[in-house]
Amino acid sequence: MQNVEAVVERLRQLLNEGDEGLAYHLAKNLAMRIRAIGDRSLLPEVIRTFTRTVDDATLLAVLHVLTIKGRSGLADFRHAATELALNSKLFRESLEYERIEDLYTAASAAHLREVSPMFFHGRHDPRVTVEGSGPDNPYLELPLGQRKSAARHMDRDQLDRLMRDKNPTVIRILLDNPRLVERDVITIAALRPTTGQVLEVIATHRKWATRYSVRKALACNPACPHPIASRLMNTLRLQDLRFIASTGVLEDHVREEARRLLRERQIQRQKPIIRGKPAEELRNPVARTGPRGRPVEELEADLEPLRRKD
Repeated sequence: MQNVEAVVERLRQLLNEGDEGLAYHLAKNLAMRIRAIGDRSLLPEVIRTFTRTVDDATLLAVLHVLTIKGRSGLADFRHAATELALNSKLFRESLEYERIEDLYTAASAAHLREVSPMFFHGRHDPRVTVEGSGPDNPYLELPLGQRKSAARHMDRDQLDRLMRDKNPTVIRILLDNPRLVERDVITIAALRPTTGQVLEVIATHRKWATRYSVRKALACNPACPHPIASRLMNTLRLQDLRFIASTGVLEDHVREEARRLLRERQIQRQKPIIRGKPAEELRNPVARTGPRGRPVEELEADLEPLRRKD
């Protein structure tokens, strides 16, 4: 990238074009392609192919449109935005380091707070480490190799004990066990104390990370590293963001991030619609229209001479 200012200027031009512009149409096409993927392991190749066809400004504009439109409830955009939020290493594995650095710099300069973390984690702050959280598994005192083997088997009693394990490798194997159900994963995601490494394994799992309740449990866990919590909060509903913003359990910077997202969503909320018309238009009598779009007052004025003749 030759000039950050030039990229930011081009980015703003693309975003100002709105729903008729290039960025919107590219974002719509990319969202449809992402949603059509049956195997999530193919997502990196889709992203790699797309990034090779666009310049930096266009790529940033498309990602911003996906994020904003995803909040509006449009299914394809929402699905694509969630996939991008859950795949923290997606762009780092698809792009050269120099371009990643340039994209992060431009996104930060343009204040695209939801886009810039897609290229760099930011500060990694797991508040509980493996070393400081006691034994790896006080509920199942077995060597690591035996716990890894047990995580692959179907013994329900051992699975319940392994859910409390603090080793990310054991949890990664356990998440692939077909006997594990969603409420088990929610339990693992909500456990305290735990480690940031364990929570990151859940947040990037191809199956469980797509479950809303799992993402919510992760974002509400005080041990969740801030970069992960930030990405997950972008996929949460307003009522859950309000809870995160108000709870005293989480760190101040996490709660402030939730408040910022709430403020932005309030600004972005569409005007209320009643029977296909904006509410303020229905409340404004001047805006009422009759046949062929003519104002009702104008039609009534034309009929007044006829009424007098009658």
